[in-house]
Amino acid sequence: MTKVMIVTVAFLTVATAAAAPAHAELVFTNGRDFREMCANHSLALMYVTGVADGWAGRAATEGIAPVQTFCAPPHTTVTMGQATEVACKYAADHPEFLHYPAAAMVMVALQKAFPCSPQK
Repeated sequence: MTKVMIVTVAFLTVATAAAAPAHAELVFTNGRDFREMCANHSLALMYVTGVADGWAGRAATEGIAPVQTFCAPPHTTVTMGQATEVACKYAADHPEFLHYPAAAMVMVALQKAFPCSPQK
């Protein structure tokens, strides 16, 4: 059984590599994929949470202060459920951006819905 698993993994690895164009960018999920995810709220919620965590994690591992890209309105909290609804609505309302990476689309949606006030 172990040999079957090894052969299967090797085949899938080679098949995936052969199917990808040599000049392709490293984009795992585009806006079109994300819009399809939105049909399953739990799946979309996990993706949006991953994008937000990834943004914060990148800043932490690089030793820089995280750039605040979106802000909750004063005296409120934005839940991941709300953020997911905003991102899914943005994907549905803006088909012209579906070819972009989904993570970028999610961040733009949240920035537009929850802009930060300019620093004084």
